[in-house]
Amino acid sequence: MEKKAIKVVSQGVLTEKEWTNAQGEKVMLASKQLLFNDGIDSFFAEATDDLARKLDKEPIADGRVVNLQLSLIARSKTDTKTGEVKTWTNIRILKIVAL
Repeated sequence: MEKKAIKVVSQGVLTEKEWTNAQGEKVMLASKQLLFNDGIDSFFAEATDDLARKLDKEPIADGRVVNLQLSLIARSKTDTKTGEVKTWTNIRILKIVAL
């Protein structure tokens, strides 16, 4: 596995929304978007819940180099009317460590 230095370009604001889980309980979901650059490509990734709240309280400075552990989920959806297939990748931050 290749390791690369990833730079934090910018960070969004913490957002929280309420939803009801499968057990019928009200839960607050926290989310924070970050933009990264590896020197070639830029990409957005999302921190959720405890990590999002931690990054909101203790933000990593823009321009700082970090190590990331990410989860990538590729998704696609077919429009039933047009037959057009849309694809996208959700990138979730599992761990972030400033270098």
